[in-house]
Amino acid sequence: TSGTDVGDTLLYEFEVTNTGNVTLTNVTVTDPLPGLSAISCPGTTLAPGEFFTCTADYTITQADVDSGSVDNTAQTVGQPPSGSDVEDTDSHTTSLNPAPAITLDKQFTSNSDEDGNGTVTSGDTLTYEFTVVNTGNVTLTNVTLADSMPGLSGLSCSPAQPSTLDPGDTMVCSATYIVTDADEASGEVVNTASVTSEDQTGINPSATDTETVEVESSTPSVDLSIAKSASPVDSDDTVVWTIVVSNEGPDVADGPMVVEDTLPSALVIEGVSGTGWTCATSAQTVTCEYANTLAVGQQAVILIETSVDRDIVEDGDRITNTATVDAPNIDETNLINNEASDSIVLGELPFTGLDLDVLAGVSIVSLLLGALLVLVGRRKAESNSY
Repeated sequence: TSGTDVGDTLLYEFEVTNTGNVTLTNVTVTDPLPGLSAISCPGTTLAPGEFFTCTADYTITQADVDSGSVDNTAQTVGQPPSGSDVEDTDSHTTSLNPAPAITLDKQFTSNSDEDGNGTVTSGDTLTYEFTVVNTGNVTLTNVTLADSMPGLSGLSCSPAQPSTLDPGDTMVCSATYIVTDADEASGEVVNTASVTSEDQTGINPSATDTETVEVESSTPSVDLSIAKSASPVDSDDTVVWTIVVSNEGPDVADGPMVVEDTLPSALVIEGVSGTGWTCATSAQTVTCEYANTLAVGQQAVILIETSVDRDIVEDGDRITNTATVDAPNIDETNLINNEASDSIVLGELPFTGLDLDVLAGVSIVSLLLGALLVLVGRRKAESNSY
């Protein structure tokens, strides 16, 4: 032998010996192994005790490697001077070391991107490709790929499965999958495919491969903030509350955005306005909805005009008002700034914050000091006259 792989050549020698006491003529060697070359012998006559060696060669086939060995039996026949021919047989087995093996490579190859956002999100269709390779040295039969991921389409394979793969041969399959809301919630699609096969040695190699695809949230990632401020109470006891909703990014905020403001009972709602807002009032609660989109950095303003109910509060009382913003279709990144409050104190001067009672006290003290200075001045003048 000179090798054990497909295409290697086995060299056979047939040694024929005359073990009798008469000369043998017409000595021949035959071997029925398919594919064996012609047997070459140096002669056809053997005297008692003589021998000669014949030769032949054989090229190993894939079928031989699949079975694990090359088995063959040769026969020699000789003719004595009288009587029947004499014959003998001999067999030889060459082991070929079969090594069955298989690999599977599963790849995510494309995203149809139905929503056109450039990432994998719920509703997108993913295409997977499965590559099965016979990496051993024996033929594999009944090669079958399986992927049990719920929602995966049927497998389309070339060659069709179950298939037969010679060493080095490949079977390529494909399938599609539509990303679900559950996948988006988990942030990934993970699944495992497997391939099985059979071979003549009984090893029956198999393989698995897992592919993970990251899934982005299709809900915009936005940080909405709300700010609230109040104008000072004017002479008509009117207060205007200004509410500013801002999109801090990083994505565009899709409507609706809803602002809710429940005002204290000491305030009477006189009117609500705001460009782009649709507002409604129920008892002390103002609810405004902004249906448009809000670009990053853009603001939307609401004005609530109120009057003070003096039957409930008086100067010196503090009135606090709180508003909130919510966006049901947005994945908010920060909820801390979704609430804002501001206060007013009745009796403060507009734009100064100075309490009227304090101002009155300061005025009285100033008048007393002035009177005292005048009195001191008069006494000093009378003293100088003498």
